Amino acid sequence: MPALAIMTQTGLANAVQREVVVVGGGVAGLSAAKTLIAEGVRDIILLEAQDYLGGRVKTYRQDGILTEDGAEWIHGGRANRLYGLARRLGALADRVPDSAYAWRAKTESGRNPDLAGFDVAESLYEICERNNVLPQYSDDGYGKCYADRFPMKYRRYRARRSESDAWLHYLEMWVNKDTGLDDWMHQSARDADRFTDWGFDQWDQWRRGYDALVHHLTKAIPDGKIRMVSPVCKIFWDQGEDARALVVTQDGASYLADHVLVTASVGHLKERQASLFEPALPQKYREALAVTELGLADKVQLGWESPW
Repeated sequence: MPALAIMTQTGLANAVQREVVVVGGGVAGLSAAKTLIAEGVRDIILLEAQDYLGGRVKTYRQDGILTEDGAEWIHGGRANRLYGLARRLGALADRVPDSAYAWRAKTESGRNPDLAGFDVAESLYEICERNNVLPQYSDDGYGKCYADRFPMKYRRYRARRSESDAWLHYLEMWVNKDTGLDDWMHQSARDADRFTDWGFDQWDQWRRGYDALVHHLTKAIPDGKIRMVSPVCKIFWDQGEDARALVVTQDGASYLADHVLVTASVGHLKERQASLFEPALPQKYREALAVTELGLADKVQLGWESPW
């Protein structure tokens, strides 16, 4: 008998009945579980692969120092629902004044660079979002607007070629960070025009750490409704009319559910959807995942024993 059929038979024989299975204990999964419970759904289980809840929200504390290994900011001020929630919980931190931030740039050799390159990069970030500029690049990559205009704006481009290339690279990293891209040519200007800008200068933080959000969501979920360290390895779905879905975890536990909510990140689904779902996800969904490009932001925390 094929291994898949054995897994199905064994899973069905040992399955625990549940109305809803939520896969993933990040903010999306916790929010889903909290909402369902508030609406009267009691027969629910949330499965989290890691040994902590929160997903990309992960606050780290050591020796009185708090750092955010994952999400750090509440962008957009009052336009962001998290701002209102943090404020209601009394967990909104006071905004840090601009004067508290120190920004320095050095070349590879350690000398001070020509900061006009930064000024040009900053001005282009605004120019390339204007409605009268974007249509010119509708059939090209979003980054072409910047790459074309940077040499025109930065008059010392040819005289300081290596340094200007560095400023242009800095600008690309800036754009990629804000748009979630790996390559600014992977998004058309037509798509960039639909990008929601939460506001560059409206950054807020959670007073006692971003995991205050995780604690708030978890508090509404009764004991016994969450299983930690339970990576889901297979989801058998679409087995016919009125059929339920079978969810199998890596440790052999299985759940037969009326509904399964998969709250894993797009990047995780892109990597694992082919082996996770049986049968495969609809072709249109798989095609959409295949063309989805997600960028990465690396965060490096540095500390010193004494101020300098």
